[in-house]
Amino acid sequence: MVGRFQPYEGGASFTRSDPGRGEWIEVFPHGELDVKAELERLMRGYDESSWFGLVTSGLRRYNNIHAGIGDKVEDELVSLDYWRLPSTLTKRYPPGWCPRSVGRTRVWVGCWQWSSRSSEPIGFQEGSSLGWLEVSCLTWNYTDKGNHGTSLVLQTERVGNPSYDAKHARLATLLGQQIKDRLLAARPTEESRRRREAKI
Repeated sequence: MVGRFQPYEGGASFTRSDPGRGEWIEVFPHGELDVKAELERLMRGYDESSWFGLVTSGLRRYNNIHAGIGDKVEDELVSLDYWRLPSTLTKRYPPGWCPRSVGRTRVWVGCWQWSSRSSEPIGFQEGSSLGWLEVSCLTWNYTDKGNHGTSLVLQTERVGNPSYDAKHARLATLLGQQIKDRLLAARPTEESRRRREAKI
């Protein structure tokens, strides 16, 4: 697994890549961005005809067991270990956290799968032989500072189907880079920078 730390004015990003398996993107601080909506917008622009010269098809939601976590907001700044069970096993604080930090966390999981058929969501049993891309995201909203941080994991579920495994792995790499670029472009406001620097 390869990791890369990249500082930028007022913050930093971290990217960790596991070739063929997935990407982990972390950016802090950044301004307001609906990461899920942006990800879904990017996905609507992908189809196999543009990538592989095949019959047009695209991505559909895949309702596997993990997708049941859904999309919710926790009234606290949750740990980086939120996904582990039990969640109290360790306590790794999110980027930018300090003892006086106040805020909320948006938590969501979504799964997608290449499809040459309907764009309607597909159930777990029907699509389990094709593999899928699972995206899990934590976005921390520091209400006391007015800025945000995001940890996004794009993980491919490989099932030994070379064609679909390769497509999902490539999708994870491309989406990871595009989402990171958009997070870096969503700069915090001057007021939020001032408040963080002043440790208000």
